[in-house]
Amino acid sequence: MKITCVQNETSYPYMYWYKQLQGEGPRLIAQSVDGFNATYEERYNETKFPITRLNTKISSMSVVDLRTQDSANYFCAASEHTVLGGDQPLIQKPDPQMREK
Repeated sequence: MKITCVQNETSYPYMYWYKQLQGEGPRLIAQSVDGFNATYEERYNETKFPITRLNTKISSMSVVDLRTQDSANYFCAASEHTVLGGDQPLIQKPDPQMREK
């Protein structure tokens, strides 16, 4: 299976690939920076999830040798800057300035 991500309105250098299992938060698979090889998180690797970066706007990720445990939602995101955290659930924290009155 191959998934392609295209930035239509932007040309951000950082593109991220995520896997989200049912009932769980998204997990970062890898980050792809234009002009460099993808950097993978601990549980993921290039053999299973090869990523290509055709140019600044386009990145593709394949899932090789599909198995039942690969059933998930896969998606990408683009950013002008790198993100921190790695293989951690994405959690939106409440703004401390927004308190109930």
